[in-house]
Amino acid sequence: MKKSFVNIMPLVLAVAVSFQAYAASATKEDDLVKRQQLYFEDLKNKKPDAVASILADDYVGVYADGIIDRARELKDINTFSQVLSDYEISQEKVTFPNTRTAIVTFHLHVKVTVKGKDYFEDDNVACVWTLDKKQWRMASQAAVKSTAK
Repeated sequence: MKKSFVNIMPLVLAVAVSFQAYAASATKEDDLVKRQQLYFEDLKNKKPDAVASILADDYVGVYADGIIDRARELKDINTFSQVLSDYEISQEKVTFPNTRTAIVTFHLHVKVTVKGKDYFEDDNVACVWTLDKKQWRMASQAAVKSTAK
């Protein structure tokens, strides 16, 4: 019996470590999805300073109208936060190329209101998040208009 216990102990430890790693990963995924949603919630609630605090210092955005730096993104955020009426995030997926980098991909449906008129758009979005001093910050965002119906 003693020999069986000695043989099974490494397996028990391996399962425990794997479960702990899985639980930590799921928590990181949940945290990043929540942080991504917070980004859009702050935009919708017209809190551009809160949005700015989420962006990394070397942030780069990739959109149909060009590749922009952090300064331009902050300028655009001030404009966009004035017109974003509603949004819906779906199909979220989080991947970790390494322990300090996460990629959050999702489908984004937005409603913007300009001069009383509502406009809708569907985009596929990828955001790269980096761990900076124990805080996840958005380093890059790329959005492509969805053609799927």
